[in-house]
Amino acid sequence: MLIDMASDVANNDRQSEINCTPNVQSPAALPNQYPLVLSHTPGGSEEWVRRVELQFIPTIGQGFRENWQRVIPITDGNGDIDNSSGIDSIKSARRRVKIIRIGCRAHIRFASQDNVIVVDQFHERHNHRLSSVHDRDLQKLSRSLSLFHKQLIIDHSNLNIGPSKSFTICKEYVNGYSNVGASLIEFKNFQRDIKCYIGERDTQLFIDRFKKLSETKKGFYFAYHVDASMTLCRVFWADAEAIRNYSCFGDAISFDPTYGTNKYCMVFTPFTGVDHHKRSVFFGASLLSNEDEESFKWTFENFLKAMSQKEPQCIITDQDPAIKNAVRSVFKKSRHRFCMWHIMGKVTERH
Repeated sequence: MLIDMASDVANNDRQSEINCTPNVQSPAALPNQYPLVLSHTPGGSEEWVRRVELQFIPTIGQGFRENWQRVIPITDGNGDIDNSSGIDSIKSARRRVKIIRIGCRAHIRFASQDNVIVVDQFHERHNHRLSSVHDRDLQKLSRSLSLFHKQLIIDHSNLNIGPSKSFTICKEYVNGYSNVGASLIEFKNFQRDIKCYIGERDTQLFIDRFKKLSETKKGFYFAYHVDASMTLCRVFWADAEAIRNYSCFGDAISFDPTYGTNKYCMVFTPFTGVDHHKRSVFFGASLLSNEDEESFKWTFENFLKAMSQKEPQCIITDQDPAIKNAVRSVFKKSRHRFCMWHIMGKVTERH
């Protein structure tokens, strides 16, 4: 889910600025047949993929000096566009580091002669011992994350599995740390990059994700509320399966607001019940920043909206006065009962 959120925001963000030389027409004045291109990260990875219309995809041997405007839908801000000198792409600086600690001169160099690649220089002799097969995983070229590694880290992140545990699980897949193809540092750095990409947009990603589910999945109900400072304070959701469970086993429901979250200081409040096999079933849930009567009343009202205004015969909660008042205000036909587990817990504390 984490990386699906990242993909949704990347698909919605339009980069509408293009760097051009002064004698070049601005993007706003371009005709409509040259739409600005969007970029997206498939699966939330670091590989940015250009989204280009088919009519703008270049072909082999195609020149752009005569018709430079065809370059704009492809480049989308990757450098200056010059009518006389072609494309002047801005290339990222790359460090070239030569290993000269022991003066090893072993190398091979290729050159192009008459459109043919030939070996220009070759020095075979090393002045040091070569790396063994067992040390292959310690070499820099062998320590890189493949798409398999990245997808594994993303999937594990959705299950609250950290990079260290993911690295250990990956070792079991490939039968040894030397066969992983990356180190634990690469695993940690990739998860760090994902968190940096999300940044402070996690709340908006969460809302956009649920909005998309409500539009694409039939029967998915979702509601949220923000305060005066545009801070998310209430969220309620129920999918089609939860609504179907309530229609079958919704005679008695339990509302338990005792699950706290570590990072966001919000309370997770699920609606649950029991089926014919005495197994717990899920009816819906909400996240609340305040445990007051207004928040509980808002949650119960949205619960009834999701369940077509069908009230349960009995609702079981703890002994919170705010919940008691909210239940009396919303569930007018339901019987309100206190949870025996909470009652016995308080008896033990007092005695």
